[in-house]
Amino acid sequence: MSSKIHSYLAKLGLNARRKIEKLIEEKKLFKCLPENVSIGERYLKDYLYFTYNNDNITVFYKSRMYERKQKPKEDVFIKLNKPRGYVTSMKDRFKRTITELLPPFSVRIFPVGRLDEDSEGLLILTNNGDVANTLMHPSFAVKREYYVKLNKALSSYHIKALKKGPVIDKKTLNIEIRKTYNEHITLIIKEGRKRIIRRAFESLGYKVEVLKRTAFGPVKLNSLSPGAFQLFSLKEKQALFKLFMRVKT
Repeated sequence: MSSKIHSYLAKLGLNARRKIEKLIEEKKLFKCLPENVSIGERYLKDYLYFTYNNDNITVFYKSRMYERKQKPKEDVFIKLNKPRGYVTSMKDRFKRTITELLPPFSVRIFPVGRLDEDSEGLLILTNNGDVANTLMHPSFAVKREYYVKLNKALSSYHIKALKKGPVIDKKTLNIEIRKTYNEHITLIIKEGRKRIIRRAFESLGYKVEVLKRTAFGPVKLNSLSPGAFQLFSLKEKQALFKLFMRVKT
């Protein structure tokens, strides 16, 4: 199986995709082969070992993995209750970012997926690119639970329409309705297309006033206050890695 190297490195959390493209263009990205890579180049997933130092990314061939005796990095997992009004980005020139809600960490962390600026709730941050990619990739169908408040009560007709699956961008969105009470809904989806829940309700004539993620896979928001964060408990780490191993086998 092959992948475009700049896309795969971005998914691993080494940097934003456009930043990695720039690094490739500036010849600051190297691998243990005679020639530098180019943007869009496809490469085998045997190139699994990466190091990151300032603006230099070194990509080592798998066979060299055990030749470089480095202390393995510690996996960091954080859950944040993102408030409305913050963008899911580590840097932004004009808007408040989730970085403002977090202390500095000794390792580079990044968000797993996104919540748009008007949404709130559970956001997972980590330095483990493999686990992050597993949670985000639609092929693994990891459940995300949301609380939704609409501008008006949801009709029984539209409840059936949601259960059937609205078609967004020529693709059916599978929705599991957990609870409904007038304009209040708890639902589960298994993908993270941009603004997909808001667009689903807009297609039925509703406006989403509150959108809050309450769970992502086995990790739950629980009583975490808006703007607060916590390191994963041992139980949460074990549940996450159990999910990771299950979908990978």
